Amino acid sequence: MPFDLPLGLVVAILLAIVAVVLFLRSSRRPADKTQPQPIAPPVQPAAPPVQPEPAGPVAPPAGDDKDAAPEITVSEEEPPARAPATSADLIRMPGMDEEMSEVEITQVGAVPADVLAAIRGKLSGEITPAEIEEEAIDVSLDELADETEPEEVTGETALILVSGVARSDRGMKRHCNEDAFLCIPDEPVYAVADGMGGHAAGDVAANLAVEVIEKTFKNRTFEGVGKHGWPRRGEELVAAIEKANEEVWKLSQTDAKYQSMGTTVVAVRFAAKKQRAYIAHVGDSRCYRIRNGEISQLTEDHSLGNLMGVKGKAARHLARAVGISETVAVDLTIDRPTPGDFYLVCSDGLNKMMPDKDILQLFMDAKGSLDERSQSLVDEANRRGGRDNITVISILVESPANAAREAEAARTS
Repeated sequence: MPFDLPLGLVVAILLAIVAVVLFLRSSRRPADKTQPQPIAPPVQPAAPPVQPEPAGPVAPPAGDDKDAAPEITVSEEEPPARAPATSADLIRMPGMDEEMSEVEITQVGAVPADVLAAIRGKLSGEITPAEIEEEAIDVSLDELADETEPEEVTGETALILVSGVARSDRGMKRHCNEDAFLCIPDEPVYAVADGMGGHAAGDVAANLAVEVIEKTFKNRTFEGVGKHGWPRRGEELVAAIEKANEEVWKLSQTDAKYQSMGTTVVAVRFAAKKQRAYIAHVGDSRCYRIRNGEISQLTEDHSLGNLMGVKGKAARHLARAVGISETVAVDLTIDRPTPGDFYLVCSDGLNKMMPDKDILQLFMDAKGSLDERSQSLVDEANRRGGRDNITVISILVESPANAAREAEAARTS
């Protein structure tokens, strides 16, 4: 039997059901943020009094206005600390090797302020040396010629015969080669320059330096010869480097992209009829002599650690370089080469990867041509990491008579 309900009650129940359904639908639908809600319109606040427009920038209102358009603001809260990128992260980014080196150059907090002022803040030595144990071999002063002794009379015949071969490589980490070298067999003069200042300027400084040295010898335009009181050939070599310093400095001052560039220079000039080797240098590129199975460094590194006793990472930064100031002090060493000697002129990309004793052993074990010996040193430095550009000039000193006999034997064999 159907259950009868009053009509009014049925209508009330239906209305209640409709109301519940509408409520549920409205609660599930997201609010449309672009349109005002139809329910309970907000009471409009009284209009504020009109303020005159200020002449300067309008300051933001003190209170929050939720109906106002969104504004871009700068949070006063410091952002969360970000972990610095590691060298492993950076090395995977193309072109970052040079940039990493430039960043290291700026890390000079441990260097005394007076030292920084003296060297104008332009530092090098950005490549960390390999973990090697150096065995210092002192050069006997008796083996070196006295730079103050008077100019000797040139003999009629050559006492030594000199030949040299250069090899240069950008290494395993660098994307460009900032080293440059020079070989002038007729003088003979051999030089290596190791540029600094980043990939946009280091190679410019190094190449400009060797170009100026070559041009100076070609045109015989030696300026200021005699001011040091040294033998003429040594003074001429020093004058060529001083001229290179002048030209690199000028370019760095006239073009903003070259402002911080500089370069090391090490150069050797042989006087065959005097049996002399004149070694002039600025920076930490080196000249070695190999004699009777021993290796000797004939140059002194112009680094903060070596010259000023600076410790830590900054110790390998340069205290002296070509092109970082208007003038530069050039060191000169005079040696007496003898037949059978070898001279190595190199950038620090070699000795940062290999200790002197390993350089000696590898060079002597090669027992090939000068080209093969130079290449073997470059290859080994790369095998050990090749963290910097590597340039090596291998030079052989021979007796002219022995060289002539060997040439004749080779011709007739």
